[in-house]
Amino acid sequence: MAVGTDAEKLAEAKRLLKALANGEHPFEHTKLSENDITNDVRVVRGLFSVLELLEQGERPSGAGDSKRKPSSVDFFLSEEEREAFAYSSEDIPVTELTKRINETVRDPARRKLQYKEVTGWLVEKGLMEIISLETGWKRVPTDAGMALGIRVEHRRGIDREYDVVLYSEEAQHFLLDHIEEIALFATERRKRKKEEKRREAAKPTSPFGGLLED
Repeated sequence: MAVGTDAEKLAEAKRLLKALANGEHPFEHTKLSENDITNDVRVVRGLFSVLELLEQGERPSGAGDSKRKPSSVDFFLSEEEREAFAYSSEDIPVTELTKRINETVRDPARRKLQYKEVTGWLVEKGLMEIISLETGWKRVPTDAGMALGIRVEHRRGIDREYDVVLYSEEAQHFLLDHIEEIALFATERRKRKKEEKRREAAKPTSPFGGLLED
């Protein structure tokens, strides 16, 4: 793409930044290696921040500001926020763990970490596994996960019995030590889901589609 005017140069710069932020080669339109520096969560975060600032600069001052919601920024924890995390001396479930992580985030525009992103990362690392039950499926710790301090506790409620996965203080420290990897996993997970929805929406629909299936 040849660029000449300032507007064209800005559009080209945004295209390049957007491609890199999404983990793609800006000219070959292929996925960059996971080990490429541009896939580092800190670089991805910086690229999206620059894109957001560029887009804000293109909007007329005050145009729609009263109604416009602030753009979300991908989840991350600063060093100060990570140091402020309140570890629990008692074993806690992943919902409580992610709640405590999100409570340390000082920027209201930043995305919150979802507990499924934490357990999904643990599955990817071989510290948890997905098992199938008659009632559905659930994630449980592997031997490596249990050695780390993740365990399953059987509980009895008023009208039912159930299992809950709990994280020891040691396991909490492990997750906070790897929070940047989890943040990158969360970002990639959202990108995959967004791409899957885009592909699904692009599929042609037919009133006879169900009749043509095997």
